[in-house]
Amino acid sequence: MDKDAQSWLGRRESELVLVWGEPSRTEPDGHGGVVLIYEPVTGTRQRAESPEAGRVEANNAAGGVDGQLVRKFLVNRAGVIYAWDWRRP
Repeated sequence: MDKDAQSWLGRRESELVLVWGEPSRTEPDGHGGVVLIYEPVTGTRQRAESPEAGRVEANNAAGGVDGQLVRKFLVNRAGVIYAWDWRRP
């Protein structure tokens, strides 16, 4: 998990959205950027591929360890991912 999230640091927001899809919601990061928030969606299955990891990871709120995580990516005003946070809701 951490390796997948870490692989996005320094990459563009547009790349993440292309691979993961639109975030569940966004909010300001307090520094002129934005926080992209990917929340588990009950009863559905979303798929996100990490090219660096070379595998597909399921975000499944109905079960599984990874599916219960809220994933946040912090993006600076230039559109570059500078931090991440994955935690249980």
